[in-house]
Parts: sequence; C-alpha cells; structure tokens
Amino acid sequence: RWRGSTLARTEIGSTHLRQTCAACASLPGGGFRVLHDQVKTLIITFFRLAGVTANDEDALWMLGRVPDPYMRRYTDWILRARAEDRKYPDGTIVADFVARDCPTSNQASNDSGLGGRSDILGEVKTIQPGKSSYRKGNCQANPPANQRASNVRRNYRKRTVGLDRAHAPEVVGDGTNGQVGPFEEALGQFHTGNVFPIVAGAFSEVNEDASKLVTNLARLHCQDRLWKVDVTTSQPQQERQCLPNHAVTVQARPKVA
Repeated sequence: RWRGSTLARTEIGSTHLRQTCAACASLPGGGFRVLHDQVKTLIITFFRLAGVTANDEDALWMLGRVPDPYMRRYTDWILRARAEDRKYPDGTIVADFVARDCPTSNQASNDSGLGGRSDILGEVKTIQPGKSSYRKGNCQANPPANQRASNVRRNYRKRTVGLDRAHAPEVVGDGTNGQVGPFEEALGQFHTGNVFPIVAGAFSEVNEDASKLVTNLARLHCQDRLWKVDVTTSQPQQERQCLPNHAVTVQARPKVA
C-alpha cells in the first residue's frame, strides 16, 4: 500500500512542469524565453533533488568522448571566438543541460522503474501557438510537443555532422563516405543515443519523454527519502516527507486562474 501511494505521487513533478508552462505562456509577449529558462531550471532542480549532478549551458559536453586532435580543434575554435569578444562561434552546439550518471529506465523494468545509468544531454524547446505547430487533425495522433522533440533530435545529429566536417574532415571527408565522425559518435554515447529534448508547448503540455523523465526522477527522489526516514514514522508522515514540495519554490511564477 505504501509503495503504490508513493508511486502515485511521482506525478507531482510532471504537474509542476505543466504549471510552469501555463504560467509563463500567459506573460506579455508569450513569455517564451522566460518559459525556456524556467523549464530548464526546473528540470535541473529535479535532477539534483534526485541526487544527480546536472549542469547547464555546456558547450564542451563531448569532452572526454571526442579524441584529439579533433577536440583540441573544437576548443581552439571557441577560444578564438572568445578572443574576438564573441561568446560562441556559429555552429557551436551548446547543450541546455548535461546530467551525469543518471539512473535511466530500460525495457526490463524492475521495482524502482529505473534500469542502468547513463549521461543525459538535454535541450529545452518551446512551442508558440500557430497553425504550423497546431494543425487541426494533426495533434491527437502525434502531439505537437512530440513532433518538435523528433525535430530536435534530427537537428542535433545534423549539427554534430557539421562539427565533424569542420573539425574532422580527414575522417568524414565531404560526408559521402558513410564514415561516422567523432562528434556524431560522441552524441551516440548519451542516453537514447541522441539529445534528450524537453519540449514545453503553448498550452501547458510537454512531450511524452520529458513527462516520463520527471516521473522517474520524482520516484527516485521518493525512494531515497524513504530509506532515510525512521521506520517508526507513520505512513502519512512518510508520504509528506517524500513529496518534493520544495521544488515549487524554484518556479517564481504568477498565479494562473
């Protein structure tokens, strides 16, 4: 009974995420940049509450995965841009967040709902309301947030191919030899073999994978708290300790009716 009650409460994380989407979308001008930043902060907070190290704005996410001289060429390229008072040169792939050694779900689920551990390379995107993104008859079979997530994955792989052509031309040539370059290979070493999109829609919806991730992180947080509480604590008290209510303070959002 305790286990079922705990798992039911993992949905609180997804609820916080949807509420943040709804709050920011109502701000003047759509608030989509604000929405992006708050969703990113919220996701990183969920990782940290679950005991997972997560950092934001990482342009060197492939460090340790791409060998020299290709990695050195990439870092020198960024340093030259910095010397010219540019934050990043065009073509740099700056991940919104990178979570290290994160418990991830697998096909053979166990009692925890979590399987192995891997690094997660994350990208946060938002969707503005419009006919192109919310076409009638196209939303139920494949929701816009899931469509955008698929586009993000394709774009990330395409951009790593661009890095290979720029910094490892002796490996990939003009791209017609079928050889996978070091940057594309590094991307494939992350969870799912690609970037992990977090897509926040215009109507408080999120993509399916993002919702599952938050639920798994909430479950992990609850289990960690469960082992730390005293065995003599009553069930209602245990449940209250398990709930990640302090995640609400991260959002700093206006109240929405």
